[in-house]
Amino acid sequence: SLREFDDRITAPLHGFRDADDYYTRASCKPYLAAVTTPSLVIHAANDPFMSPSVVPKASDLSAAITLELSNHGGHVGFVAGQPWAPHYWLESRVPAFLATHIA
Repeated sequence: SLREFDDRITAPLHGFRDADDYYTRASCKPYLAAVTTPSLVIHAANDPFMSPSVVPKASDLSAAITLELSNHGGHVGFVAGQPWAPHYWLESRVPAFLATHIA
């Protein structure tokens, strides 16, 4: 499993005790309440690498953070449209967000 890989390879390779230590110390979640720069967090419910427990709750976020949750998107996929005419949603969503915050 991915957790076993992280426990045996990723964590020790990068100086963490185990997968739990890696997941705890490498996560930005504890810092989200202190973010002051306008930020966009996008997460897909069907992300195969992230369990629902990692999705921040509104109480975890500062007022500067916009959280957008999608039912689909996988792990940074967010592809819509037809197979012969795909639309890569992030390619339009991220610049649109930035345009509202950059003069």
